[in-house]
Amino acid sequence: MTQDLSETLNQGWESLHKTFAQIVAGVPPPPTLYHFTDAAKFRKIVEGRCLWASHATSLNDAKETVLCAERSKELVRKLLNSNELDATFGENLLAFIGGRGLTVAPGVEMATSHLPCVVSFCEAVDYSEQWLHYGRDGCGIAVGFDGKTLRPSHFDLHRVDYQPASQDARIEKLVRATHGAVQGAHGSDKVTLAHMCSEWLKYLAPTMKHRSFAHEKEWRFTSTQVAIDGSGALPIVGGGLPLEFREDGARLVPYVRLPFENHHISEVVVGYSAPTDVDAMKAYLDAQGIRASVRCSDVPVRPKV
Repeated sequence: MTQDLSETLNQGWESLHKTFAQIVAGVPPPPTLYHFTDAAKFRKIVEGRCLWASHATSLNDAKETVLCAERSKELVRKLLNSNELDATFGENLLAFIGGRGLTVAPGVEMATSHLPCVVSFCEAVDYSEQWLHYGRDGCGIAVGFDGKTLRPSHFDLHRVDYQPASQDARIEKLVRATHGAVQGAHGSDKVTLAHMCSEWLKYLAPTMKHRSFAHEKEWRFTSTQVAIDGSGALPIVGGGLPLEFREDGARLVPYVRLPFENHHISEVVVGYSAPTDVDAMKAYLDAQGIRASVRCSDVPVRPKV
């Protein structure tokens, strides 16, 4: 936390940080986390010893981030209507969730570039849905990472929440945690607290998906980048990872690197219809100094004709 912030804002920030940690903690990860990819990206992952955590709006379904925003606005309106939120705090929180920036001078808004960056895994590898949607119609590769030891700095590991009631409870915990610092705060501090809360809600967004995706049993590592304009009004979340950019078809995708070591890869599963055979995969991993089990998936998924 920065010394430039008032005691009220420090209290709000610390409460948000503590509450968020409590929200995403508590569920032990599975022994293996599977990341689906194709052969070309698999080589980049292995030889670069890193995964790419992409900007949340660059995921396969960019609408995922809208889910949290819409549910947050619904909750804040409900709490305002029942007089459970300070009006200045609540109304500004609605505006920030809607995309308004924080005004730091007359006519000037703070340009915070809050970028939740995400890399996705599945806790199960032998389901046709995973190979159809993420395993390149059975032609891809699933890299199994050790769920107990893969803990890169500046990343949080969490299980994706698919249940609306649980999602609402998470959002409400963050809002009420911030609101606890509002009592006795000055008007400008109330506005800044609302902005802080909106930024943490962006960080919360990648932890939830629509319940129709519950069969995926997804886990995610999430990090954030917050670019500050020098005003010192907000601290950095997630810690200074360099933001990079890559091409994905016609898109330019912001990402940060999630590093790993050889022993973090415990298994490699070759797709049922993949042109790469198991012996070739074993030889490649041996050449890379990686000791992992290798097998071919028995899920009979074939490319579409």
